[in-house]
Amino acid sequence: MKSLRTRSGLLLILGTMGCGRYVARHAESGDSYFKDQKYQEAVSEYVKAARFDANNQHLVRQLGLSYYKLGDLNNAFRYLSKAEQLEPSDWDVKLAVGQLYLMGHKPDQALREAQAVLASQPTNGPALDLLGSAYVNQGDFTKAIETYRRLVELSPNASNWHSALGVALMAGQQTAEARKEFETALSLAPGNVDAGIQLVNLDLLAGRTDDALAHIQKQIAAAGRKPKLLLVAASVQAARGDSTGAEQTYREAVRLDSSQSEARLALADFYIRTRKLDQAIPVLDSALIREKTPAGYQLQGIVYQLKGSTQSARQSYEQALALNPRYAPAANNLALLLSEKLGDNRGAYTAALAAYQAAPNDPHVQDTFGWILYREREGKRAAEVLKSSAEKLPGSPAVQYHLGMALLSRGDTADARRALTKAVSSTAACDDRVAARKSLETLR
Repeated sequence: MKSLRTRSGLLLILGTMGCGRYVARHAESGDSYFKDQKYQEAVSEYVKAARFDANNQHLVRQLGLSYYKLGDLNNAFRYLSKAEQLEPSDWDVKLAVGQLYLMGHKPDQALREAQAVLASQPTNGPALDLLGSAYVNQGDFTKAIETYRRLVELSPNASNWHSALGVALMAGQQTAEARKEFETALSLAPGNVDAGIQLVNLDLLAGRTDDALAHIQKQIAAAGRKPKLLLVAASVQAARGDSTGAEQTYREAVRLDSSQSEARLALADFYIRTRKLDQAIPVLDSALIREKTPAGYQLQGIVYQLKGSTQSARQSYEQALALNPRYAPAANNLALLLSEKLGDNRGAYTAALAAYQAAPNDPHVQDTFGWILYREREGKRAAEVLKSSAEKLPGSPAVQYHLGMALLSRGDTADARRALTKAVSSTAACDDRVAARKSLETLR
């Protein structure tokens, strides 16, 4: 018996040594693939190693990062969260987890990850970038601008930080300052496509379509006819009233971006805006075959709704929310559909609340939620939400009407009269103008 036990122990030791060599061999192979950006092959090797060493922090970390690079966000979060538990001071892992939180519309958690890194590394650029992005997502544009100004001070010649500061300034309605940052970004790196696109967006917001066209043509001349730039060029052509040219440019982007859905969704959106609904449907079908996205189902729902197929529209919005329960555009449209067309007030309230929780600073979402609150006889809260919407959309007669009715419901007749007067006197199209006029007459 003694010799048997000794032999068993020896076999155990030899087996353990063999497993160690097996783990090391596949880990090294995975690292080699990861270095060469062959992430699928890296995953295969890391998985083999992890079968015998499931709590190896390096293996868990690398699996998470490989899945992140592959776009498999569920597995990425699964492994990176475990890697963070195994080694809380791995800042690269914390930053990747923070980015996943940001993608999942959880800016509070992303903020926490960024702050944990910055507590030890106050000048960590990616951590400051994550912090700034989290503030933007929270709607705290003042802190976002402060964060990106700090990044620019740390790296004044980094074009990408000037561009990021410009985006934060745009979100904070500081368009003149934003323009300066985008121009600086381009002076430092003429090939900075994002900065060029943002300059075009500023031109479009200001109604300067000639400047927008000149800017995008300059970008295309410098960087080539990339799908991303062509989509912007098409939007400029559409803004200038050149529908034929815009359609041709959108279609060129689709041809050049045949493996992705982004260009197809942009073309479908163009067809929706120009009311070519029958042409939008096959484009959306093609996009959704390639990639099932909330944006694709959202646009599909709009097409069905415009064609009068309310149940099909509802199904499409619900499919979008099944993929991302916090996708505000689909939740907002679903709320309107349930309220206005299907008479499902409680369902409308639930959808509107989901949209508001996901995008509390979006004035259109605020308008929907506030109006549904008013219908649910929550006039005080409705007025608070609608005031914010009216401040951001002062030229919308529908928002002014909704605000006026909410104010009237809580007895604030003076402010209600002002809001209803704005709704009635506006020259913009409004289905509620007659109702607003009747309500205003009762206050005279």
